[in-house]
Amino acid sequence: RNMQASAYEKLGKLQEAIDIYYNLYRDYMGEVGVSAPACEKMMRLLWERGGGSYADNRDGTFTHTDKWEAWNRGDSYVKMLQKDIFDKPEISSQVPKSERDAFAKVRNLVDTYGDNAAVREETRREQADRAKYN
Repeated sequence: RNMQASAYEKLGKLQEAIDIYYNLYRDYMGEVGVSAPACEKMMRLLWERGGGSYADNRDGTFTHTDKWEAWNRGDSYVKMLQKDIFDKPEISSQVPKSERDAFAKVRNLVDTYGDNAAVREETRREQADRAKYN
């Protein structure tokens, strides 16, 4: 699948590449050596594409920019693996250094994207809009 995603990327079919990387990291979440590079690649493609705009769909759902989606998907991935793997010494001690390094790249990218003013503002807007529905 990684080769397929790369081929789509080279053909300029970014959505197809993004979808494959997303499915790859989601399907192999516990396999950090597979999921972390796929998550990182998906995040970078979304960020570089940079399309979309924020919208409150008026039904409790929201549409987000690619940059926000890049940050949010990576943030969700990091939080899940942190809780399920890296916060548990009996498991994390068995994760090879190369996989810990791959995970650290995603975590660093999440931090970088999360520091972006537009991403922070979109998060603030969604939280304010979401409060209307609760």
